Amino acid sequence: MIKKLLFILSILFLFSSCASDSTGEFPLWVSSDWKNSFPDSEYLSSRGISSSAELSKTEALSQIARYINTSVNSNLLTSVRSINKGGEIDESTLIQNDVAVSSQVSLFGVEFTEPYYFKSEKKWYCVAYINRNKAWEQYVPKIEDAKNSFYGFYNEAQGENEPIFVIGYYKKALEKGKDFLTALEYGRLIHPAKEKQYSSDRNLLARIPSLIESEKQQVNIAIKIEGDYNEIIKTSLEKAFKNAGFSVSQKGIYSANVLVKHNSDGKEPLAVFPSIDLTISGVEKRTVYSYKERISERTVAFSLESAQKKSYPKLASKIEDTLPRELKEFTESN
Repeated sequence: MIKKLLFILSILFLFSSCASDSTGEFPLWVSSDWKNSFPDSEYLSSRGISSSAELSKTEALSQIARYINTSVNSNLLTSVRSINKGGEIDESTLIQNDVAVSSQVSLFGVEFTEPYYFKSEKKWYCVAYINRNKAWEQYVPKIEDAKNSFYGFYNEAQGENEPIFVIGYYKKALEKGKDFLTALEYGRLIHPAKEKQYSSDRNLLARIPSLIESEKQQVNIAIKIEGDYNEIIKTSLEKAFKNAGFSVSQKGIYSANVLVKHNSDGKEPLAVFPSIDLTISGVEKRTVYSYKERISERTVAFSLESAQKKSYPKLASKIEDTLPRELKEFTESN
């Protein structure tokens, strides 16, 4: 009888051991003040609670990813707005697509606690955490790569004499600045104290739009035109240059040499197919840009003047539509 009782007690003891909390001392990070185990000054952390050990781990990782994603994108938007204060650059040119944080979290060196089963709640607990110092050492090369790409184009701009090319380099620097800014926002989230060493780089990046605007003010274009009719084409060129962000002046440092041809065919009635051939020469008297356009649609009239009067507005409209866009593309690709 005694042996039987001892046997039953031993079975109950084994059962109670199996049904209790996970083996080992009760982790502090399971309690309500779990952040004391992962202070924000040393860690980025998030806790997952779920019905299984694996799901608690997944939930912890998901929460830390969402936090990083939300924080980085919010900070990026703030940074972009601060940059746009320095110049009239459309904000949409700087905002990146949603950052794929979840796929990059592993780059920070995410670690996990051993999932813990809390019997009284019938839940598993797990903490995903990132050691700030370790993650910074791992991540800082990405910041440096983005920084070098940004400064590559910035330095090219500093060494260029032609304002129209300087604008192009600055625009490329601004484009690379998006990646640099994103990298810095990740860095600031990982280790705010260490990211501060890049504050001067941030300030320089914020000045790029105003530097672009300053260079644009130097691109004064003097139009020298042949073959126009009642200044129809000249007026369209002035509008096109201004829409591209440049000013027009009789004594501009840039010279736009323009030849307009009516390209007439036949006699009374005659058909014309007006065209424009434009070249812009810069401060060093070299050709920096060329543009050609032609109206393929025939305009028929009994006199050349009448044909020009009808057809030149068509060419002017096409110039105003295509030239500003092509000029912007040109400055961004050089």
